Amino acid sequence: YLYVGNNRKQKNLNFLIETFLCSKSNKKLIIAGCEINNNSNRIINLQSFSDQDLICLYKNSFCFVFPSLYEGFGLPIIESAIYSKKILSSENGSLIEFNYFGINYFNPKIKTQLLNYFNNESLIINIKTNIKISEIYSWNNYNKILSKTLNEIIDDKY
Repeated sequence: YLYVGNNRKQKNLNFLIETFLCSKSNKKLIIAGCEINNNSNRIINLQSFSDQDLICLYKNSFCFVFPSLYEGFGLPIIESAIYSKKILSSENGSLIEFNYFGINYFNPKIKTQLLNYFNNESLIINIKTNIKISEIYSWNNYNKILSKTLNEIIDDKY
């Protein structure tokens, strides 16, 4: 399992760690991008890494887990989806907007919901592979949208 991000309170990492440690999963949990207090051999904490390392983490993870209490967007979900990873995400904030990917949602305050996924990995569905996520959320696509919008504004003014 993989989590990528910081450890601000809204990221809900204590919930993730406590729930994972209660699970029967034989997999490890990798927490990348922040420092955590960890004395379990079931959790690997990577505080710093290169872009290539991050790509390797996404490509080789079993499932991405995002337990946030709220998010403005949720870029790590897009990054995980680009690599066709299974995704477990809280059902809060903007994260529910990604439901067309086939994401597995859980309430980030109810441990038994997330624990059920950890203990019964066959319940975790794959994301929909027919969606070209990298095209929808690419910088190139956003540049096109921004250019089109700016041109429309300029045309309307002149």
